[in-house]
Amino acid sequence: YQILSRQLRLSMLRAAIYFTPAPDTELAQAAAAWLGRDIFTSPPSSTTDISGIEAKRFAEIIASPFHYGFHATIKPPFKLASGFHLEDVKQYLKNFTQNLSPFLLPPLQLKFMHDFFCLVPRSQSATLNQLAAEVVRQFDHFRQPADQDEIERRRKKGLSGDQDKLLVQWGYPYVMNEFRFHLTLTGRMDDENEKKIIKKNLDLRFPQSLLDAVHFSNLCLFVERDGKPMVCEACFRLNFL
Repeated sequence: YQILSRQLRLSMLRAAIYFTPAPDTELAQAAAAWLGRDIFTSPPSSTTDISGIEAKRFAEIIASPFHYGFHATIKPPFKLASGFHLEDVKQYLKNFTQNLSPFLLPPLQLKFMHDFFCLVPRSQSATLNQLAAEVVRQFDHFRQPADQDEIERRRKKGLSGDQDKLLVQWGYPYVMNEFRFHLTLTGRMDDENEKKIIKKNLDLRFPQSLLDAVHFSNLCLFVERDGKPMVCEACFRLNFL
């Protein structure tokens, strides 16, 4: 019974390795105000008031980034493979970050990409891309392989041949050469008027002064339990100098 109970608990838990700005930065604080949620403290804060969009509709627009927290995906959410505990991943991440140096991201910009608003670098960063690929590789032994249902669900969204190969190998199609760093601010949108309103608000809340000097200074372990919003379980600074 105990073994079955533990397996059931693990099946309802997903871990991920994300980047998120340090909590004392203006960017992190602007994101917390926008989403109505600080990922370093799980309770929601006050709801953002958007003129021209009803509160219920705005909650739908930000539902996805609200759930996952303000972040850029480095190692996508995964279920733990048999024999591993969350503490194993945490300790591995702690050790891993001790050999990494912080670096400055290229200036970010607001972009409407794949039907949602996000912040993306204005130029490519080889350092960032190499780090992301290394995290995917180094932590993959902790990942329970994706089942066929999950693979087929992702295939329905339309994947290229390379993306399909990555999906099969790594459980996610947008890693390695398909990796695109982005900090998500909304869910998918198709109403043109809503897009204009949201963009106007995002331009005000995320001025270029917040986006020009963002330091990639940490890697964080995020955890989703029982389908509830993800929380930051642990955050480790890149300490190698």
